[in-house]
Formats: sequence, C-alpha cells, structure tokens
Amino acid sequence: DDHDDHGHDDHDDHGHDDHDDHGHDDHGHDDHDDHGHDDHDDHGHDDHDDHGHHGHHHGRFDPHAWLYPANAVAWLDAISTELSKVDPDNAETYRKNARDAELRIEEAVGSVRARAADLGSVSYVIGHDALGYFESAFGLPAVGAVSDAEDTVPGPRRLRVIENAMAAQGIDCILTPPGSSSPLANALARSGGVRVVPVDQLGLGIEAGEDFYSDLLHHIIESLEDCAGE
Repeated sequence: DDHDDHGHDDHDDHGHDDHDDHGHDDHGHDDHDDHGHDDHDDHGHDDHDDHGHHGHHHGRFDPHAWLYPANAVAWLDAISTELSKVDPDNAETYRKNARDAELRIEEAVGSVRARAADLGSVSYVIGHDALGYFESAFGLPAVGAVSDAEDTVPGPRRLRVIENAMAAQGIDCILTPPGSSSPLANALARSGGVRVVPVDQLGLGIEAGEDFYSDLLHHIIESLEDCAGE
C-alpha cells in the first residue's frame, strides 16, 4: 500500500484509475515516450471489465506496480538520477548501468510479448489479485480473483460470481503463489475441475542478479503457458 502516489483512488474494481493511454497513466507511464514503449498502446485497458474481470477487485490500491515494465524503466531512471546526485564521481557508471538494464528489460518485454501472442488466450482465475499490471502490459487478463490485492477475505457473493464465471468461460487453471495453501482457491479448483498452478509475482524463487527482472517476467509467462497446457 506504499504506492499511494500512483493514484489508485477512483478505480475500485482494479485500483487502476484514469487509464487514458497505457492502462496505468498514474503509475509512471508518462515516461513511455521517453523509453520507446509507445507500443503499449495496443494493450491499453481503459476498462478492465470489458475483458472479463468478473469479481476482479484490486481494492483501493494495487501495490504490485513493478509488474508493469514501463514502471521498472521509469524507476531505473529515478534511481540512477538520485545516485548520481549523492555520488557524482560515479554518475556515468550509474547512468550506464541504468541504460543497460533498460535494454535488458526491453528485450525481455519483446520476448514475453511474443510468447503471449503465441499463447493466444488463456482463461484463468488468480488466487491473489497481484498480476493486474502484468495482465495490462501483455494483454492477458484474468477472469477473476479469489482475494483482492489487499488480500481481503472474499465473501459469498464474490465466490458465487467467480464460480459462475469459471463455469461460463471454461477456466484453464487457478494461479496461486508457490507454496500457498488457500482453502478457497483449492475448493474453487476442485469444484471447477481445474489445476492450481503456482506463480511467483515476487520472484522469491528467482536467483538475484542483473537479469532478475527479466527472469521474473519470463517466469510469469511460463506460469500462464503451464496454465494453458502449453
């Protein structure tokens, strides 16, 4: 919830308000033009409800802003700028490292976008509503979420909505954090006759290193490919 300054106040269903151009204008996406991310326009979800997000509520704030690659690029610039201010002798090193990281992110985004295109469509429910930014960036929206981004316990009404959506749309799987034991998600999976597939949006199982962020994006698309049986 420390992302209050990213403006999730008015979009109660998903925590993403004012999606004018890229689906997340208030989350550092004003910098898209500076970093060659204009092609995110084709993924701009002005209204997630149009994409089948039945019962899909991020709560007031969605704190998972790192899962939108343009945010990561914007933060790299901000970090390198601040480091350069406090350590001007190494400013060029900070700028070079940030540029190199941006190129690796852009390469990863291109690769993940190609894999998403090959995947076509995948119908899934998310156990914990943490992938909204990734969904928006790569055009792979979830049908619904068992609990919202603030991890509140869902009520009977939401569960009925999700069960109905699962029955109507032929869900491929339910994505949950690795090692998670969610009785509700497991019960929904059993009732819908689908698998539970792990997805590590925090990257806790990914080795730290200069390619960590790229590996995180690839891990998430791999989970969706597994969900679809690819």
